[in-house]
Amino acid sequence: MKSAVEVLPANPQQAQALARIVADAEFLQRYSNALGTPDEYIGRALQSGTLLTALVDGEEAGLVWFVTQGTFGRGGYIRLLAVRSDRRRSGVGRALMSAAESQIFQVSEHAFLLTSDFNASAQRFYESLGYMSVGRIPGYVVPDVDELIYWKGRPASSPPL
Repeated sequence: MKSAVEVLPANPQQAQALARIVADAEFLQRYSNALGTPDEYIGRALQSGTLLTALVDGEEAGLVWFVTQGTFGRGGYIRLLAVRSDRRRSGVGRALMSAAESQIFQVSEHAFLLTSDFNASAQRFYESLGYMSVGRIPGYVVPDVDELIYWKGRPASSPPL
């Protein structure tokens, strides 16, 4: 039986568990020097923007960090999505993205995110959620990695702003 995913605002008491998820994320290991330690990264996330965590069976299974507006003056920005390795492909990422988009699309017409050029599984995942690759930023975070810009417009089924 598949366990239910509960998405809630993260709190400082969860910082260590969330930092472990960040430390475990293979794609982030190429960015380690540029982003600081996982503890520093989660500390920044708790202080700026919105940080949500997914709980499965009472344990932190993933996180999403985002802002609801400001990107290009017109949209929200999903800064980080990370799912614990043993919870990938279980609906945790989809639940986190749905929760983030729900908040973003309440106040913005657009959602943006960046993903690494080498992270093909993330690219497929975001495309399955309706995101479209709209550009590339060479060496934006680290010199040897290009960031792909993904965009999704507010669904027509959403209530007007």
